[in-house]
Amino acid sequence: MTTTNEPHVRDGCLMCAVRTLTEGTPDAWNPGEPSSSVTGVVLRTGDVPSTLPWSPVDSDPFLDLWTGGMDRVRIVAYGAMLRNAIQKAAALVGDTVTVTFTHWGVINSGKHQGLKFKAFTVSVVRGHH
Repeated sequence: MTTTNEPHVRDGCLMCAVRTLTEGTPDAWNPGEPSSSVTGVVLRTGDVPSTLPWSPVDSDPFLDLWTGGMDRVRIVAYGAMLRNAIQKAAALVGDTVTVTFTHWGVINSGKHQGLKFKAFTVSVVRGHH
């Protein structure tokens, strides 16, 4: 997660806090084990160019989440399961989102048959609470 030890932020400088939460790219969220989750308020949404050579799409959606204090994280939907869940949730800036890595699955057919994938759920609470 992106954090800062900037003295002005610690001292309550509003502009430094705004810059910390809006500038640059947050660290990526990479869940290791099933039932890992992250909850935060959506700061930004968008698409990034796909970096996976076998990806069937040119870009992947992302959510930048504020997770409290000066911490934020970026969730990039490289896989189809997370991409579909994020697109279905249709989160907007200000919504509170929880993304959970629920379990490992196995592809049953096609050229990638037998490969593992991560399954996710995405829940949204509209507006900041």
